[in-house]
Amino acid sequence: MAAAILGGSGSMLSAGSANASVTCTFIAGVSSTCGPTLSLGDKVLTFVTLPTARPGSTGIITLADLGLDEYSVDVTFAPFLSALDGPVTSGVFEYDLDIIPTADKHFDSVQLTVNSPGSIPGSSIGAIIVKSEISTTPLFPTLTSNYGVSPVPAGFQSITGKPKSLKIRDSYSLTSATGGLTSFTNTFRQGTNDVPGPLPLMGAGMAFGFSRKLRSRIKASASAKV
Repeated sequence: MAAAILGGSGSMLSAGSANASVTCTFIAGVSSTCGPTLSLGDKVLTFVTLPTARPGSTGIITLADLGLDEYSVDVTFAPFLSALDGPVTSGVFEYDLDIIPTADKHFDSVQLTVNSPGSIPGSSIGAIIVKSEISTTPLFPTLTSNYGVSPVPAGFQSITGKPKSLKIRDSYSLTSATGGLTSFTNTFRQGTNDVPGPLPLMGAGMAFGFSRKLRSRIKASASAKV
């Protein structure tokens, strides 16, 4: 399985009418096709810590453009992580996500989703994911998600400060002796920065010119009286 995973395309672009994505594969504790970064459009994902799990666990990381100013970072374990396979029941994935400086965009909100728990008989909630922004001053509250349970806070959470860069840590753990984890997804929405339009600038220029003319007339009038 490991050979099959790494034998795939290490960096793949699949374009469609609505979205595109780039992917890389990893074997926990062994090797990966993930370089230092993945890039897509105006987004750059920089790996800090590849997903940790049971040594030899395999998986795929995907950076995707979902359209309508939404991007996602997805981690899929293949095969899924299972508590029945051994004692390692937790891990972490850390990365930086940046909007390139020339793009007139900023991060606006974020959502965390556990997609599925792994099909283990008797498992109700397979895993829990905790997502945090680890800047000196965090830009959004910690998010927590279980399979089948809405993230807390629910839905998209606002990101403060209109940043172009985020430092993300996803911590995950299996929640029962029969728990499992297939995949989890981080979804980011971006907004467009406000840019002053030409009309306000023209108005300011006209006001400045009028002010200069008015001062000249007042000066000329004062000189005439003297």
